[in-house]
Amino acid sequence: MKSLIQITFAISLIAVSLSLAVAQEESAEPPKKIRKVQRVAKPSFETPKDDVYFQNIFEDGIVGERPESSSAANMAASGDANAEDNAAANSTGWSMLIDGTTIEDEIKSLNQALAKSVTSPVKFKTAYNDVRQSMSLLSMSFAIIREYDGEVRWKDHAAAAQAALQQAATNARSNTVQAFNYCNARKFDLEDLVRGGSFAEIEKPPEELQWSDVIGRNETMERLGTSDELLKQWTADQQTFSKQRDDIISEAQWVAAIAAVIAQEGMDDADVDEYVAYCDAMKKSALDTVAAAKSDDFEAASKFANLVSQSCNNCHEDWR
Repeated sequence: MKSLIQITFAISLIAVSLSLAVAQEESAEPPKKIRKVQRVAKPSFETPKDDVYFQNIFEDGIVGERPESSSAANMAASGDANAEDNAAANSTGWSMLIDGTTIEDEIKSLNQALAKSVTSPVKFKTAYNDVRQSMSLLSMSFAIIREYDGEVRWKDHAAAAQAALQQAATNARSNTVQAFNYCNARKFDLEDLVRGGSFAEIEKPPEELQWSDVIGRNETMERLGTSDELLKQWTADQQTFSKQRDDIISEAQWVAAIAAVIAQEGMDDADVDEYVAYCDAMKKSALDTVAAAKSDDFEAASKFANLVSQSCNNCHEDWR
C-alpha cells in the first residue's frame, strides 16, 4: 500500500512539471531580429584655401589700433568726474570767505595786542584771559592759513605757528609764571615771523587739524560778538559806512570765516543740522554784506549786517 502511494505521488510531480514547461514555452516571446544600422560615411576634407585662414594671426589678422578696454574707459570717466567734484569743492574754500590780506592784518593786530598784555608776570596775572583770547584767535588764523586754497602770507610756517600758539592758549588758562614764560616766548616768535623771520617748530604739528583743539567755541563767540557790534556801528548811517567801508569788508569776512570754523567736524554741535543751518545763514549774510560794501551799496550793507546780527540772536535763543 505504501509503495502504491509513493508511485502515485511521483506521477503527480511529473505531470505538474510537464504542465509548467508547456506554459512557459507558450508564454515566451519570439526572438527579436537584429537590425543592421546604416552609419554615415566619413567626411572628406579639402585642402584649405589661402584666403580663408591667416598664416600669422598677429601680423595679418589684427588691423588698426587696439580698442580701449571698458575698464580703462570707466577709469577715465571716473577721473573726469572726480576732477569736476574737486573743482566744485575748491570753489567753496577759505579763499571764497576771507582774503589773505584780511588774515594777515588780523595776525598783525593780535601781535600788537600781545606786546601790551604779555610784558611781565605781574601784568600777566590780570591779563591772562585776554592773552588766551589772542592766542586762540592766532591759532585759528594760522589754521586757516594752513588750509588756505589761495595766496596768503606765512603759509610755510603756518603749521608750526598754529601748534605752538594753540599750546600757548591752553597754558594761558592759568596765570602762573610758567604760563607767562611760555606765552612770552611765543610772543617773540610771532614778532620775528611778522618782521620777516621764521617760526621755530616748538610743538609737533598734527598731520590733520582737529578744529576742536584749534579754538574753543567761547573764543569764537567772543570774536563774533565784537564783529557784530562793529558792523552795526559802521552800517548805522551813510557817512560812517563810507568812511569804514574797507573795515566793514574785513569784519564781515571774519564773520563768514568763523561761521565756517564753528561748523567744522569735531566742533561743538557741528553734527546737529539745525546748528549748522544757523552757521550757514550767518555765513551767507556776512558774504552778502561783503558784496554790498564792495559795491558801495549802503542800504544793502546795512540790511545784511542786520541779518548777521539776527542770525547770532536766533542761534543764541536755541543754543544757549
